[in-house]
Amino acid sequence: MDDEAASPAGAAGSGARGPVIVPYFAAGAGHLSAASAVAAALGERGCAAALVDAATLGGPRTERFYVSSWGWILRHRRAGQLAFAGDLALPALSRLVNRGAASAAVPRARELLDTRRPAAVLATHWGTAHIFARARRHARHRPPLFYVFTELGGAHNLLACGADRYFAMGAAAAAAVRASGVAPARIEQVAPITHRRFLSAPDRSEARRRLRLDRRRPVVFYGLGGAGIGDAEGFVRACTRAAPDAVTLVSTGRNAALRRRLASRFAGCRVIPLPFRDDMEVLLAAADLAAGKCGTLFTLEVTAARLPFLITQVGAPNERHSRSFIVRNGYGWYAPSPRAFAAALRRALVGGELEAARRALARAPQPTGAGQVAGAVIAAIAGNR
Repeated sequence: MDDEAASPAGAAGSGARGPVIVPYFAAGAGHLSAASAVAAALGERGCAAALVDAATLGGPRTERFYVSSWGWILRHRRAGQLAFAGDLALPALSRLVNRGAASAAVPRARELLDTRRPAAVLATHWGTAHIFARARRHARHRPPLFYVFTELGGAHNLLACGADRYFAMGAAAAAAVRASGVAPARIEQVAPITHRRFLSAPDRSEARRRLRLDRRRPVVFYGLGGAGIGDAEGFVRACTRAAPDAVTLVSTGRNAALRRRLASRFAGCRVIPLPFRDDMEVLLAAADLAAGKCGTLFTLEVTAARLPFLITQVGAPNERHSRSFIVRNGYGWYAPSPRAFAAALRRALVGGELEAARRALARAPQPTGAGQVAGAVIAAIAGNR
């Protein structure tokens, strides 16, 4: 039975309802960030929400397929391209592997539905939606199931994950969900989803004061995602040469080895390798320009901060849609080599292109998608009683 044919919400069960369950996989920072954002938005509207790491519901097979494999794809970009191509060429095989990986988590997900009796399930990773769609078919309690597509585009057959409603951040993302086999009536477009802290970030002067940065120098923020995976040294060196007066903040995430290597090789330069931090709104507010890898979460945070983005690399294939989003809207540029990066950096900081990108960013949508999702879920819960 296909997961899109999941049992209808509310087909069984009655009585008091528990919180909205928000399952996620920690495969990249975006899924957890989106889960945290929508859970916070639900709480602000008086609706209890509970985050659930779906990897704890299954065994090693579940974790390997949905979580560890993502890090492998980011570290081996060419092989990762082949993995995504395989999904398109052999959709039946990818569905089979997904079904096997999900199966180990279904019994505990079903138990969670029957014991906690959630008012709804709001998934931020397609894999968690598949798990709860299958669990719901066998559970006594069958709440509504929602799925937040946390990318800016990129259809694949596993997006049709059995949800009652799909939330997509923009027209390109909605088109990708439709192309994956989901009926248009189930898809709702919402604004970008980022942490609510970006709605009240400090101004540049205050951010630099908190970070103890020289307020007179240009600041470039170079991001490599939460795992700190991607090219760094050549681009950082190009930055020090193209903009010798600039301070370069390098986000190395949880990659302590990269942080130590950069600290050693750029000792004496205005390069500051940073460990993993959760105050991205402050780091971006302090910068004149963002650069680096264009993961969806980072792309949305940079846009929310109204910061021009100089993309240097595309990691997993889904990041091509983030690059397209930035370049197509005039929010930034793409420079895939250190030489191109240095030239683009000079044009941005000296040639006036920075101001053009800032004008385009002033028209970018506000990152209010979490509130829109929360409002729609609460309305659906009320209508299902």
